[in-house]
Amino acid sequence: MEQTAAYNAFNFNRSADLPPNYTTGFNKIASLICPSDSAKARPADPWGPSSYHGNHGGPGIVKNWSGTIVQNFTNNPAAWWGNDAQMAYFGFESISDGTSNTALFSEKLLGIAGNEVVYQGSPTSKRGIFLANYPGGYNQGPTANPTAAIAACQSIPASQGSAGSYLSGAHYSLSYPWHTSNMAYTHFNTPNKNSCYTASDTCCANVWGGTSAMITATSNHPGGVNLCMADGSVKFIKDTISPQVWWALGTKNLGEVLSSDSY
Repeated sequence: MEQTAAYNAFNFNRSADLPPNYTTGFNKIASLICPSDSAKARPADPWGPSSYHGNHGGPGIVKNWSGTIVQNFTNNPAAWWGNDAQMAYFGFESISDGTSNTALFSEKLLGIAGNEVVYQGSPTSKRGIFLANYPGGYNQGPTANPTAAIAACQSIPASQGSAGSYLSGAHYSLSYPWHTSNMAYTHFNTPNKNSCYTASDTCCANVWGGTSAMITATSNHPGGVNLCMADGSVKFIKDTISPQVWWALGTKNLGEVLSSDSY
């Protein structure tokens, strides 16, 4: 991306949030900001933000870590992955659903500097994250009901303010795997709907998202969001896409069958 200086300044032997890496982390890179995003202030100044978020996977309450941008937990993968530890290391051969039918990353509106409280249905609501009441233990499998979870997220009363609004895309260089609000998004709620987390998440229930959260792809584009697929193609996905198709686009190897005209 023609950012050799920023790359060379980064010390890959140190954590991204430590002083040796501030030079890179504080660098605002223009190509990481969507031109259509009206937010100009950095959500977590002086950290450099990004409009583009990696695909964490389909609804985490069904199957977690099922996307294409996931953490490898190099030091102890089994601690998080258990019997699925091998999922942390994969190539194109593991995207058995097909690279043209599997999302790589999408876009998300930047968070609000100052962590302003936003409300359901307001022009800024897509930048916030709300607390909703839905089953949140991750990897529950087919017994979970993501449809009911989406309904709970979408039925938040207008009087309920957001739990937070600044974390979306706040730090492009920090990739805490369970902090999905920051640089991930999930194929759970359909594009441009609410983002929510649940108090019943058994891992990380807070404004950072958690592994069962709905971190929703959002944009200022009329009617949808841009989605980059694992084969490198970019497609415009309408807000009206069915949840089931959206979930399937988020998973790399769960065997869902998608027709070319379903999205």
